[in-house]
Amino acid sequence: MFECPSCHNLYKWKKSMLAHLRYQCKQPPRFECKYCPIRNYQKTHIVRHLRVHHPHLSPMFFDRKYNAVFQL
Repeated sequence: MFECPSCHNLYKWKKSMLAHLRYQCKQPPRFECKYCPIRNYQKTHIVRHLRVHHPHLSPMFFDRKYNAVFQL
C-alpha cells in the first residue's frame, strides 16, 4: 500500500497515489457544474452529472485550470 504523505489516504498503486498528489491533494476540485454547486476533480464525473441531472439543459461546465466555461 502507498500512503499519501499529506493526507494519509492509502492507495494500492503508486501511480494512483502520485496522480492524487498531483491533481487532488490540498487542491480545490477543478471542474464545476454551471447549474448547481456540484464540483469534482474529474471531467468525466461532471459530464456524467450533467447528463443525469440536467439532461434538458445545454451541457456546460467551468474549468478552474483555464478559468473558462466549456460546452460539450
